[in-house]
Amino acid sequence: MSANGLFERAVEGMRPQAWQQSFARLAYWLGPWSAARTPKDVRRTEVEIGATRGLIFEGSREPTATYLVLPGLHYAGPDDPRLDRFCRALASSGFHVVAPFIRSFSSLVLEPSGFDDARAALSYAQAQAAQRGHPAPAIFSISFGSRLALELAASEQPPGALLLFGGYAEFIPTVRFAVTGRTEPSPAPFEAHRDPLNPPVVFLNLLPELDVSDKPLLANAWIEMAKATWGQSELKQDDRLRPHAERIAQTLPEQLREPFLRGCCLSDGANGWLESGLERARERLMYLDGRDAARRARCKVVVVHGRDDDVIPFTESEKLAQCLAADAFQALHLTGLYGHTATTSPSLAQLASEAATLARMITHVAKAPHGKL
Repeated sequence: MSANGLFERAVEGMRPQAWQQSFARLAYWLGPWSAARTPKDVRRTEVEIGATRGLIFEGSREPTATYLVLPGLHYAGPDDPRLDRFCRALASSGFHVVAPFIRSFSSLVLEPSGFDDARAALSYAQAQAAQRGHPAPAIFSISFGSRLALELAASEQPPGALLLFGGYAEFIPTVRFAVTGRTEPSPAPFEAHRDPLNPPVVFLNLLPELDVSDKPLLANAWIEMAKATWGQSELKQDDRLRPHAERIAQTLPEQLREPFLRGCCLSDGANGWLESGLERARERLMYLDGRDAARRARCKVVVVHGRDDDVIPFTESEKLAQCLAADAFQALHLTGLYGHTATTSPSLAQLASEAATLARMITHVAKAPHGKL
């Protein structure tokens, strides 16, 4: 049976509700068979949201529910082509979509102001939903946006539902993985593939605790490195990253070149530097740990993670599922179809084996904003 046939069978027997129509369109746009095509029937508008700004995505169909999409730690925010495409897919499928720019995330830095931007975005989405007669908006969070989303889920006016994609529970093991590739599940750690493009941003966030001179100049160099390399999957192979790093290093004073390369994991001492920085920064950064907020979540939560995620290991979503209260936790979907950076395409064999999981995931995405979880 074809992939489309599998989804047609999944829809059979369902009552003809608005979420069912959304399911059918989402199944097309979010499935691998879409070949990364982008919906053409979507209008994008920039708006002010509190102290930040955001994007509104509206399709040609009258929306029946509202989504708030919280981005991950990325300089482009909702302007990232991958996130833009996802928001357009949601809008084309019948949702009113609100996607804020988290100011600190756009600066590649984790700061408390991110929670202010997220709260303002939820208030804005709630007002938009009420104005349109929609149920309470659902949140779809991506990567480090999970920490913001969990805090909103634990608030006095939570979203209608929460879908965490590629999120994390424990902050320190998550950033340790970005540098070492070592995960920390129970009962024992194991080695996994990490994205070699991410260490500069880890060390950028540990910079206040690192013993280096001219920290602003070093910070700018690491940010430049991220902007020059992120999204280029070919740089993850062999030693192709080094020429980019060495080009930037040559623009720095001599005393900063070695620290810069160490922060890119391209010279000795990165692991020891990481552990020293984490120990010093532990108290400052522990508010970024997501476990307590997960325990306090006051809405239904669905957790989704790619098994081959090279940014945040899937074991973090397993931890989230364990933290959530029984009346909040709805499902954990671990899939081989989606990586964190979308650098690989599934084979036909993978697609066949993952079809049922994909159908369940898309069902939750379609139902959540309609209050049907």
